[in-house]
Amino acid sequence: MHTPDTSMKSHYRRMLLAQLGKDASRKGAPYLSCRKRSSKEIGRKTILVIDDEPSSLELAAHILTSNGFRVLTASSAQEGKELLQAGSDICAVITDLRMPGEDGFAVLTFLKENLRFHNIPAIVLTSCSYGAAVTRAIEFGAIDYLAKPFNAESMLARVHRTLERRKGVVLLVTDDELQKGMLVRDLEATGLQIITATTGAKASAILKTSQFRLVISELALHDMTGLDLMLSAQEFSPGLPFLFLGDPSLRITDNDIRAAGGFGLIDRPLSNVDVLRKVRAVHCR
Repeated sequence: MHTPDTSMKSHYRRMLLAQLGKDASRKGAPYLSCRKRSSKEIGRKTILVIDDEPSSLELAAHILTSNGFRVLTASSAQEGKELLQAGSDICAVITDLRMPGEDGFAVLTFLKENLRFHNIPAIVLTSCSYGAAVTRAIEFGAIDYLAKPFNAESMLARVHRTLERRKGVVLLVTDDELQKGMLVRDLEATGLQIITATTGAKASAILKTSQFRLVISELALHDMTGLDLMLSAQEFSPGLPFLFLGDPSLRITDNDIRAAGGFGLIDRPLSNVDVLRKVRAVHCR
């Protein structure tokens, strides 16, 4: 006879399979959007800049390329969204707020609501350093803002701050004490700070009050699936990447997780080399 905890975890395992479209008893496509990611590592970080002012677009591109970044440029929100959908390995978006037609808020909404792109942080360009526009942009998911006219120093400071934000602190969500001890030991040895939680509810409460670079979670918890935790986290921590711990009882692959919006699967039995490789891949974005 199953204990209540075991029964609940089995329930969320079945729910997880349904969410990934791998439950043969359920018809229809999974409700999560497909997230295609290139397996090829790109040495330079790619930044997408969206601005309808040619001079501003040219200046931003010059500053960033001169400092080692790869830059994609778009003169409209629609063109920017097309570049995102083309599958480039974009690690940050800089977008003007005021543009004809669709504006910067449309870009922010597109990033936040699309599981394929919700981990990409955004910086907004604005002629107003403070006020309602900046506040609204932050509410829409912007990480930072840059006032126009800008110079190389101010732009690079915002970009580096955005890319480094949350780096170094990892939330580990698991009720497996043995695996938790191993993961904490191995990750702390690399200089990371580890905070732990045993349930989705506890993890959500922690995520609401603290900033993290990464979440490593079980696929199925006793109170929710790991995918539900990932989706709920985007409400108060947009752009937060998730890695998931494999479950030998489920036929779930790394590609399944990436298609659902995660950053990958750490297979069990856990390997120190595999764990560190997957974690470092997130940091290298």
